[in-house]
Amino acid sequence: AREAREALKEAPERVPQPMDSLTLSEFKPERRRSSKCSQSTRDSVQSEEHHRLMEHIGDSRRFLWKFGYFRDTQPQLSIHVTEHGGSGRSWLPSTSEDQTYDLQCKLKSTFSRGERMAEWTCSKSLSELRSKLHDHVKKELGTDYKTHFQDTRFAHHGGLPGTTKRLDAWFKTLANIANEGQMKNDLLAVFLDQLQAPVPQVDAQVEQFRKELHVAAVAAVEPVPEVREVPKVEEAEVQKVPSKEAPRHIEAEHLVVAL
Repeated sequence: AREAREALKEAPERVPQPMDSLTLSEFKPERRRSSKCSQSTRDSVQSEEHHRLMEHIGDSRRFLWKFGYFRDTQPQLSIHVTEHGGSGRSWLPSTSEDQTYDLQCKLKSTFSRGERMAEWTCSKSLSELRSKLHDHVKKELGTDYKTHFQDTRFAHHGGLPGTTKRLDAWFKTLANIANEGQMKNDLLAVFLDQLQAPVPQVDAQVEQFRKELHVAAVAAVEPVPEVREVPKVEEAEVQKVPSKEAPRHIEAEHLVVAL
């Protein structure tokens, strides 16, 4: 211990440097990494998810036709959001993003022969609604997203108080966009698929009739090749050559009788 104290006494004292002599680089905070990498990763994930959904759905126009789209009138969709197992009291706080919400959906299709009403309920967590619907809708709408959802923003992260109310308003706005025909076919098909809408069963004869109409429509659009008239070749008149009468041969016995 005595040797240690003597060593400390012999060590030179450190003189503190004035603030002016220090470089500014020592006080610069560390820069945050750019979020371009994470943004590109999210875009690639969303693109892969979109391709996977479209492979599951197939032809979006044919998929929507089963629900009554491209018919007499535009089907009307309505959505009401409530807490799963609750009474819809949106002021109660949620614990996390795993809080489940019930989406009560109605799709009314009007035809010349009558109406068809489909009602169903699907349950989704807040994280599912954000990743599989909100992010996809925001990407597909592009700059129009802020215009449509300026007054009805999506729910915050973490399931804060008022989440149910914000989700209900957001889905009502999204349904209005679909009802007004301002949504692309692929996005509308993904929207109905994520809502777990029951696909109506199409009769085989109706499906065959639809295919025949499609073939007829394609044939009507295709240009008809021009048919050139082939000049008629006049038939050459055949002159009949009068046949010379063959000389009459009279046998000898007949000639004797005649005499």
